[in-house]
Amino acid sequence: MVDRRRAIPALVALLAVAAVLAWRLGAPSPEAQVEARLRALCDAVGKAPGETAVQAAARALSIASCFANPIEIAGEAGPFAGRHTPRELAAAIARFRAASGALDLSFTDLTVEIRPPEEATARFTARLRGGADGPDDAYREVSARLRRAEGLWLFSRFDIVRVMEKP
Repeated sequence: MVDRRRAIPALVALLAVAAVLAWRLGAPSPEAQVEARLRALCDAVGKAPGETAVQAAARALSIASCFANPIEIAGEAGPFAGRHTPRELAAAIARFRAASGALDLSFTDLTVEIRPPEEATARFTARLRGGADGPDDAYREVSARLRRAEGLWLFSRFDIVRVMEKP
C-alpha cells in the first residue's frame, strides 16, 4: 500500500522537475534570441512602398526598442556614426527611411558568441537594398555587441568592420 503522505510531495517534486526541464528545453538558446533580435531590427528598418505615416511611426518605436542606452556606432557609418540615445538613432533611421522609396535590410553569415552572463557579440554581413541614393545594394561586414537587460538582448554597439565593394 502506498503512503499518500509521502507520495504526494514526491509527485509534486517530480512534476516541478519535469516542468523546469520542459521550460529549459523549450526556451530558445541565447544565440537564437540574439538572431531573433537582429531579425526584428531588420524588419523594423525595412520599408515597403506605400508605407503609411502610422506604419512608419510604429516602426520607429520598434526600432528604438532594439537599442541599449547609449548605442554607439563606429567605423564607416556615415551620418549614423557616434554615440546616440535609442530615440536619437531611431529618429535618424526614420529620416533615412522617409527619404527612401523602399528598403530591405537583411543579414547572412551570422555567428554569435555569448559571453556570460549578459553580453554577446554577433558578426554578420549586412545587406541594404534600396535607400535614398537608388536601388543599389550596399554590403557591410558588421560586428555588433549586445547586452541583456530585463530578459531582452539590446544592441549596445555596432562596428562597421569592412565596406564590401561590388565586383
